[in-house]
Amino acid sequence: HCMKPLFIVYFISFVALCTGCVVEENLNVSPHEFADIVKNNPDIQIIDVRTPQEWKEGKVTSAKCIDYFDPDILEKIESLDKDKPVLLYCATGGRSSEIAEILKEYGFKKIYNLKGGYKDLVKEGVH
Repeated sequence: HCMKPLFIVYFISFVALCTGCVVEENLNVSPHEFADIVKNNPDIQIIDVRTPQEWKEGKVTSAKCIDYFDPDILEKIESLDKDKPVLLYCATGGRSSEIAEILKEYGFKKIYNLKGGYKDLVKEGVH
């Protein structure tokens, strides 16, 4: 009887600890969080995975374009610094989420993904 509540406390603590680890590797951020991360991390690598045509329609000033559809995308990803944080965005958040998973597999330490993508940045007026 007495062991059951204690087990639940340990289990919840373990799950919370593990969840925290996952979030640390790959964090989805809002447009305002995106802006704060850019402002507070001068060495951050901002990667826009939209197409060159989308890039021409507007972009984050310090972003580097790595086209999601480029056949050499994996080589371009490998050229990034795995020890520096990476902030990804695309038009609506889908493509950048997929690239975030690839970066995680490649051993990148800190990955942020803009949920809602560039469209939400523009809508919130923080680009």
